[in-house]
Amino acid sequence: MATSGTVSATTYPVQDIINQAVRLCKIPTPDITAENLLTAKQDLFLLFSSLANQGAPLWCIEKVILPMETNQIELKTPIGTVDILNGNFRSVSRVTGGYSSSAGGVANYAFDEDYDTACIQTSVNGNISVNFGTEILITTVGIMPYGNQTYDLEFQRSDDAVTWVTVYAPGETAYLDQKWVWYDIDSNLAAQYFRVRETGGETLEIREFFVGNTPLEIPLARMNRDDYTNLPNKTFSSNRSLQFWFDRQRVQPTMYLWPAPNFAASFNQIVIWRQRQIQDVTNFTQEVDVPQRWLDAVVFSLAYRLALKLPNVAADLTVLKAEMREAMYYAQAEERDRSPVYFQANISPYTR
Repeated sequence: MATSGTVSATTYPVQDIINQAVRLCKIPTPDITAENLLTAKQDLFLLFSSLANQGAPLWCIEKVILPMETNQIELKTPIGTVDILNGNFRSVSRVTGGYSSSAGGVANYAFDEDYDTACIQTSVNGNISVNFGTEILITTVGIMPYGNQTYDLEFQRSDDAVTWVTVYAPGETAYLDQKWVWYDIDSNLAAQYFRVRETGGETLEIREFFVGNTPLEIPLARMNRDDYTNLPNKTFSSNRSLQFWFDRQRVQPTMYLWPAPNFAASFNQIVIWRQRQIQDVTNFTQEVDVPQRWLDAVVFSLAYRLALKLPNVAADLTVLKAEMREAMYYAQAEERDRSPVYFQANISPYTR
């Protein structure tokens, strides 16, 4: 008999997880009400929220590029950030060349490092391009709009300024006036021409279009609250931030940088690897934001939670709790990346 020929292609929506959990509770089908289903969906959200307290799920660790602004000490992280696992100060070399705009405006204004000037085009779906004169590899791009805008941008490379290949398309995005938005270009192909192109029917109005390469990242030192609050001059500015204190606010945790970035530093970025919350559970037909290896643990954990709340539960709570703990143990034990770990003793404070 032939196998399915697929791996991890079966979807397992919220409704199926709830159905399995209810069956483990041994609740008769006629006794399942709409209120029971709503309780199950809410408990699933609470279960996922609590997993953030039990370590960092590997699938919830992601890279985020945060912009720096002149004299801005507070750097807000994306909503849902649980912790910052690594933080780096990144500088990028800006690549220059010949600039052009396809739909009016002064192209050079988008490359002059002056936030008060802007390339304001006169028709929709235009592009702003740069000719390097030779093939250059681009790794990072940044956009600072003139006014609040919503663009559907494509970043493209070309060898001849005729045939263009899209190397990154962030999709429809809201951009705020005088606020940098940075993107990494995951491409190893060099090209002589590079451009940003609007595809959503809007008119480009750009203060700065940054095209760069050779990123250099330096780890930031993390301070505790006491060390930060005891700094004598928290507004001291420099072209390089060296340390941060992470203030874990309820809605949007905040990094407090030191030294504060000056104007030169505003063309650089802070790159963090953050732990985020598992995505919300909002309806019964969506998939849950957990890998396949965790589904059994999620089902048993949800079943135990429901058994404590719902009426007419016929399952043995002691047995269900033991099954839940075993499934959760195996899921958490496998939540590893198998990379080597090195320990280096430092006894210098005791031997000088």
